[in-house]
Amino acid sequence: MIKRGLFSLALVAALAVPMQTQAQVTGTYTVTGSSGAWFYNFTFTASDGFRPYRFEASGVTETSSTASGWWINTCNLGWTITNCSETGVFANGIVSGTTLDGFLGTSSAAAAMNTVGVGYFYGNDPNVCCGIDGSLTATRVNVSVPEPGSMMLLATGMFGLVGIRRRRQDLNEEV
Repeated sequence: MIKRGLFSLALVAALAVPMQTQAQVTGTYTVTGSSGAWFYNFTFTASDGFRPYRFEASGVTETSSTASGWWINTCNLGWTITNCSETGVFANGIVSGTTLDGFLGTSSAAAAMNTVGVGYFYGNDPNVCCGIDGSLTATRVNVSVPEPGSMMLLATGMFGLVGIRRRRQDLNEEV
């Protein structure tokens, strides 16, 4: 009985020890374009105190960034907060709880991708160079665009309402 209690206590203590975990970063994107000419717009969110400072998307050529302070890293490719230097990356990475969008890329694939693997670098210690690798799967967010049939149905309904109103006005004028 005592051995079982000590084993349980040891197990609880071992599980309670904090473990190094990957930064919690999520990503989504929208796609526009057509076969052979897809345009991707990524959005990333950091949520646990680590600060991601570089992203690299698989199957997508990173072209530019409209996120303030971010651009294409000419040394390692990808979107980054710095250009070739690791100095200051942790202080300037995405702050926990913050969402940034405007990470733009292209693909010449026949079909747009439904998910994109994204590698990133992050850290939380400004005194340590070259952060930790992480990865995420960015998911596609579909932007709803009204189909022509729905627009036609809406227009027909509007014309019908205008016709009913005119008819009522004509009837009121005759009385």
